[in-house]
Amino acid sequence: LHAPNDELRSKIVPINKKYPIADLMEACKRYTDSSQGEVISGVKWQRRGSPRDFVTFEYIMLDGVNDLADHARQLVNVTRGVPCKFNLIPFNPF
Repeated sequence: LHAPNDELRSKIVPINKKYPIADLMEACKRYTDSSQGEVISGVKWQRRGSPRDFVTFEYIMLDGVNDLADHARQLVNVTRGVPCKFNLIPFNPF
């Protein structure tokens, strides 16, 4: 993901022009919705522990670029409604 809005994400991740954040979030919702269980003989069975219960977003934090408190607030808002967790990765320039 690497950014909470399209303007910044397009600068960091050029593929954002083809797959903007709104499209990505819709795809994530469809992905997790498809694993919310099924009805068998009138009983709804929940899948638990399935890799599709949530989405993991990788987010490389670039000092002063996408790691501000406002970015965190935007990130929470943009992913609202998507069962997810974040892997926050500090950038290491070597």
